[in-house]
Amino acid sequence: MKEGAVRGFDTGIRRTTDCNPPAPVAFNVSVSCILDFNGLYTTFVAKTEGDNLLGTEKRVPVNVTVVDTTGRFEATSATGRAGVVRTFHIDKIRLRTTYGDNLHLNDARKTEFLRQIEEKVTAVLYDALYNEYMHLLNRALDGLRFPNP
Repeated sequence: MKEGAVRGFDTGIRRTTDCNPPAPVAFNVSVSCILDFNGLYTTFVAKTEGDNLLGTEKRVPVNVTVVDTTGRFEATSATGRAGVVRTFHIDKIRLRTTYGDNLHLNDARKTEFLRQIEEKVTAVLYDALYNEYMHLLNRALDGLRFPNP
């Protein structure tokens, strides 16, 4: 995979509904929300060779879109303190992959190509969500005080 990017972090992740109302949990106030990750996608160029008799190298555009994927986060705030993410969980990431029509593969090779692409993209997405995105969620909650239930 070469020359690519993950896109949609700014507007592609949305709440599915309103968050649950603030609830008391062990002297803290807790709020939980369900998130829809279907706005995330990656675009990149894959370098391949061997799909023809000459074994020439090709640069194939690839688009991978997150589909049917939700997650949940719970944020907690002690009285008078900033909120922090207490729980962040993403259900299995499901992907839909398309690639340029300049790559010609038989069914077995196509299946293997898609498996390898989706395996790599899944790892990149989990890493970005559980690290950078989680950090941004905590920053968003940093100045927020939850109301008492």
